[in-house]
Amino acid sequence: MKKILFLLFLFFTSALMGQQVYNAAGKILGKFVGQQFYDKNLRLKGKVESVFVYDAAGNLIGKIDGSFLYDGNGKQIGKVENNDFYDALGTKLASVSGNALYDSYGRRIRKFDGLTLSQIIVYYYYFSNL
Repeated sequence: MKKILFLLFLFFTSALMGQQVYNAAGKILGKFVGQQFYDKNLRLKGKVESVFVYDAAGNLIGKIDGSFLYDGNGKQIGKVENNDFYDALGTKLASVSGNALYDSYGRRIRKFDGLTLSQIIVYYYYFSNL
């Protein structure tokens, strides 16, 4: 019985930990649990459904169409090429290398634990300012 309880504890704590986002100093900023993004206080900030991105209230805040990113009104806000992030005008904003995000000057601005590139893109363009 103790073994089963321990396994259940491990399963639920790993599910609650999710995939975490840290600032450059190593302090937690938020986490993805499935397709939902939570801030450091575990408040829901938004979610992703298919190619659409919604805020916590369920309002459409963005759409991803291939390597192009759009806001809720359909205006292009960015583009991703390989591991580089650009704004709508083509100015390089950031790059992903390994488990870190670097600004256009090469300074580490975020660290990620277990996020996919698509989750990093969604975080950067839609949830990093919430």
